[in-house]
Amino acid sequence: MSSKVLKGFLYQNAEGTWVLSPEPNLKSCCILSEVKRQSQVIIEADFPKEKINTLVQISGDLESRSFHTHSGKSITVNYLTNAKLVENNTKIPVFSLGLLAFALGFSGIYIWKKISKKKS
Repeated sequence: MSSKVLKGFLYQNAEGTWVLSPEPNLKSCCILSEVKRQSQVIIEADFPKEKINTLVQISGDLESRSFHTHSGKSITVNYLTNAKLVENNTKIPVFSLGLLAFALGFSGIYIWKKISKKKS
């Protein structure tokens, strides 16, 4: 078991199991399907429903577990235990973005007028 931070899209299947996948907009039939299972991770935690199909970062302990299907086939499934959402603290407030856009726009107009005067 090793501690990891994984980034991907969060889904919940019909049984209520949370799954992290590198692919956006998965159809429900693709969640933990035989073809997609190797790139997906079962998350042993609970999340708000509004996180479904959103890009998230989750930290936890990554482990692989092997199972035998009813037909006797051996499969390996990846699990993330002790999982928690990692909040992205790099959000810039809208006011700051507006102020930056205003300053850049004003500077651009000032420089353009200076250049225009020199050409005249």
